[in-house]
Amino acid sequence: MKSSDTILIPSEQPTLAVLDADIMAYHMAYYADTEGTDTLEEIVESAIESWTPPGCTKVVLAFSCSRGDNFRRRFWADYKAHRDTSFTPSCLGQAKRVLKEHGDVIELDNVEADDLMGIMTSMGSAVCVTTDKDLKQIPGWHSKPTKTADPNSYYSTLVAVAP
Repeated sequence: MKSSDTILIPSEQPTLAVLDADIMAYHMAYYADTEGTDTLEEIVESAIESWTPPGCTKVVLAFSCSRGDNFRRRFWADYKAHRDTSFTPSCLGQAKRVLKEHGDVIELDNVEADDLMGIMTSMGSAVCVTTDKDLKQIPGWHSKPTKTADPNSYYSTLVAVAP
């Protein structure tokens, strides 16, 4: 590897947080399925606030394309096919709509939220906020929301992952 190929992690934490909106939507939808949708707006605002790491002043919500439209299915038809038959909360669509109404969104055709978060994090432009352990391999700033005693409240642990 040449020195020009080295990936540098910014020494200062980025002020942009990119939140895994797919996981957030699932958490909120499961809650709404059992507790009702009356508080969904409040839950969304609380979740975005508690998922946002200290020091971040801007937030973007990363959403995946539909599973069937994922570019990986062009190469491997069974990519995540086991999830096609798994349980989906009935309020998932509503949870996604409400989330999209409460923040700036990044969503691209054929691309998963993980890919978007990985690109932004490895470029040093954002803190990656997710509970998905697969993204730990991406160099950059990471924050893992951790549940508190309140099922809709989280606190974040911020770390920088070197390549």
